[in-house]
Amino acid sequence: MSAFWSSFATPIIIGYTVLKAPRHPMNRIYPPMPDSAPLLAMRAIYASDLELAAIEPLLEANQDRHSRLATIELINEEYSDLIEGPAQRPAPIFLPAQLASALPPGLSTELFVPVLSPLQAQDSDIQDVFQRLADAGYRLALEVSDAHPPPPVSWLQQAHIIKLQYGAQGIQGAQKIAQVAEQYDLELAVDNVPGHEEFLALQELGYCFFSGILLDKPDCASGGQLSNNRMTLLQLLSALRDDSTNASDIETIVLNDPGLTFKILRMVNSAALSLSREVDSLAHAVNLLGVQQLQRWVSLFLLETAPGQPTELFRASLIRARMCEILAEMADRDQPLTYFLTGLLSNLDLIAEIPMDELVDQLPLNQEIRDALLDKSGPMGQVVGEVAHYEAGEFEQLTYLIPKAHYEPCYRHCNAWATQIQRSLSH
Repeated sequence: MSAFWSSFATPIIIGYTVLKAPRHPMNRIYPPMPDSAPLLAMRAIYASDLELAAIEPLLEANQDRHSRLATIELINEEYSDLIEGPAQRPAPIFLPAQLASALPPGLSTELFVPVLSPLQAQDSDIQDVFQRLADAGYRLALEVSDAHPPPPVSWLQQAHIIKLQYGAQGIQGAQKIAQVAEQYDLELAVDNVPGHEEFLALQELGYCFFSGILLDKPDCASGGQLSNNRMTLLQLLSALRDDSTNASDIETIVLNDPGLTFKILRMVNSAALSLSREVDSLAHAVNLLGVQQLQRWVSLFLLETAPGQPTELFRASLIRARMCEILAEMADRDQPLTYFLTGLLSNLDLIAEIPMDELVDQLPLNQEIRDALLDKSGPMGQVVGEVAHYEAGEFEQLTYLIPKAHYEPCYRHCNAWATQIQRSLSH
């Protein structure tokens, strides 16, 4: 059991086709960007029901105008249809002020929401930008702090959203901003939501867009146990790892969870694998896909979210797992699929709502993976930590395990891959 995660093949998905991955596949998926190209990640903005409502780019600091224009072009051409929001339509993109001021004409006024700071309202250039975007028909958001006075009336009259940076005045400050929003019929967004109690109070005040640590990293309750479903999945993955296991053994394990056979067959027959014939039994799936390929797909069921959890957690976990695998491949690490599974497990505490130090005691893991999950140490922990920094927009913390020019194309591929998996498994 201790070697459970330690030896896997490395398939890769391009489009909907499963292929055997050569070394350094990113060169043929997306070419590397120029060394001067900016890094870019996408942060989720949630609705009151914790479903994805919009996204917000996270950028490198101190971009010049050329870099800002290149970033806008990249977002518009490559990311605008990768992430689905309400009603399976592209999620609106909140463009931060440094990009909003460089927004060129001709882009979708429905997709992009420029975010501007009223603190710069006295700057004539910013006034011109604000008026140009308002005249073009964009839904404008005003980024405010409870420590500063309300935006100018002329801006409030033309804006559509107030985006509060939750601060020292807490709910009292949020209430003042809500009163301003009500006066001018504006929607309310809030960043840096610190806790569940504040999240509920902000909903009562009328806030409808939320982002922050609470939503990206939900609280985990001590003393929890993995569900029977996940324990069955772990048994199944362990059996798939054992060379002596046959199809009959696999079917016996799955009988402990009557719904699991249906889920596996539904997944195997989905568009994600594009098989030429229908698979009607687990034995057939093993024979057609092979044990190693089935391991990867069965592992995705560990990420199944519970009612009330952000479904974006599933997608974010797919991105992390895939990016860990690709960085490992490109850095010539052994057993890249083990990095995929380690990346996947690094979010399991959020999905299972069990603290990681308690969770690892319930999993059959070797010491290298335990170290990676608990304190991001060792070779696998280094890769998981690198991906976590990139996701959070903490670009100054990157150690560059591969050339910088490959990071954004790698992240973009992982977004596309996760979107394809999510779409195919939902049909």
